[in-house]
Amino acid sequence: IDLSSIDEMQTIVVSGDSTTASISIGAATPLAVLLRTADELGATASLKDGHRWRAVAAHLKRVANHQVRSVGTIGGNLMLASKFGSFASDVNLLCSLLGATATVADPSKSGRKTVEMPNLHTLNWDKLLLVGINLPAPELKAGQRELVFTFKVALRRQNAHALLNAGFAFIVDVKNTIVKATIAYGGVA
Repeated sequence: IDLSSIDEMQTIVVSGDSTTASISIGAATPLAVLLRTADELGATASLKDGHRWRAVAAHLKRVANHQVRSVGTIGGNLMLASKFGSFASDVNLLCSLLGATATVADPSKSGRKTVEMPNLHTLNWDKLLLVGINLPAPELKAGQRELVFTFKVALRRQNAHALLNAGFAFIVDVKNTIVKATIAYGGVA
């Protein structure tokens, strides 16, 4: 099935500036486009404020290789993880870590539903379509900032599936006290 003529499934919409950006990503968007968007957001933010997007870009650079990222899609990567539970998806890790939700079309109910990332892989995909992913802006109060760190253990630096991956997102206050912590792991049996 060719989804290339459905614009909604191939676009990225950024709302807000590099510090408060939320992103809606069509499921048929190549990983390279998300990588380029994260790079641009990270480059335009201050060192203090662009941590999220620089971490996302750095992690995506370790997914597959340039050629695969140019054609491999965000939705395709997530569906591999859904179909093959042992596949430690780096995209799933990033989406789960950053509090993403998925928009799923359900023709039997003539509509769409929003699904939180941890529940995405519990769905029966026989008659569903992943339309897109929504990455919310971090919920920061005055003086707070977000720090994001990701790690990947694989046989090679690039072009190798993760054996184990992990992500850590912290919201810290002006005294660098952790206000909120989010941890995501992949590849842990």
